Amino acid sequence: MTVHPIAARARVDDILSDMIHAMRLDHWRVDVELGAVDDSGHLLGEGVSDPRSRHVIITIDSDLHDNVKEIGNTLRHELLHVLHASFQTYRRACSHGLKRREDDIVEEVYQLASEETVMGIEAMLDAIGLDAETLAVKGAVLRSARRWPPRQREGKAS
Repeated sequence: MTVHPIAARARVDDILSDMIHAMRLDHWRVDVELGAVDDSGHLLGEGVSDPRSRHVIITIDSDLHDNVKEIGNTLRHELLHVLHASFQTYRRACSHGLKRREDDIVEEVYQLASEETVMGIEAMLDAIGLDAETLAVKGAVLRSARRWPPRQREGKAS
């Protein structure tokens, strides 16, 4: 079973802004597209981000999802990658002077570490019942209470 693109778009539009707010990604421009991610037909979603411009394009393949809740969780997964997008800048800087073979190794290790980190965060969020819908609701509540973002602590950042 697949999720109809209209239902998928409605789900994304319904929760995206509040999820962005809850995850403190308000300073990012997030565009979400629906469509095939790759030719293999195995990737549920993918995000391509540019930490320098703080812009990410997330693509979600609604044909590979069984319900709209899964669409939301794929969106959450891709937004979690944005939280550590600054590591991409570090990876690029480290691999800038490397030979092609070495750069491929750095890329492979980075992708593996990135997925393992995001999957670990997802497991923690799932364990405390913070699925995509709940995250969006919490973001909306925080926004309406004007409690977000929190005030900066005084003193020097560590």
